[in-house]
Amino acid sequence: MISADAVADSLEAVVEASDDQDVIMVGSANEAIDEMEVIDAPDRRDDFEGIWRRLDRRLLLLAFGVEPDKVAGLPRIGVDGRPWFDDGTVEISLLVDAPVTATLRTSLESVGLRIEGSDPRRGIIVGRIPVDRLLDLAALESVRRATPSSGA
Repeated sequence: MISADAVADSLEAVVEASDDQDVIMVGSANEAIDEMEVIDAPDRRDDFEGIWRRLDRRLLLLAFGVEPDKVAGLPRIGVDGRPWFDDGTVEISLLVDAPVTATLRTSLESVGLRIEGSDPRRGIIVGRIPVDRLLDLAALESVRRATPSSGA
């Protein structure tokens, strides 16, 4: 289990990463969607823009299949002391709708997140998730931001 102090420290990284990327990434999402000529489903623009805003760009790259060693700025060690990328999972810090309720925890766990620490009152969660479930996590409206967490 990760200490409450380590979970609280992860909030700073989530907020800093969010401030740096939101405006640029939303514009990029719009451009990418505009370039898509065929979308089989009904208008999915809102879904894609939400995912684009919620996932840190490094997590997006992993979700789209880029190998971790090709993504700049990924941590080597997680807050839990394990390798950050370990057996197909990554450790992430989440900012979610506060307070963290049992229902919210269940929805996060249903998309593969293994919660390792949290500050329920402030809406901060640290956990591990399989890379192939990152887009499922980002589709949850209760997730405000997901970034790589780092112990080193």
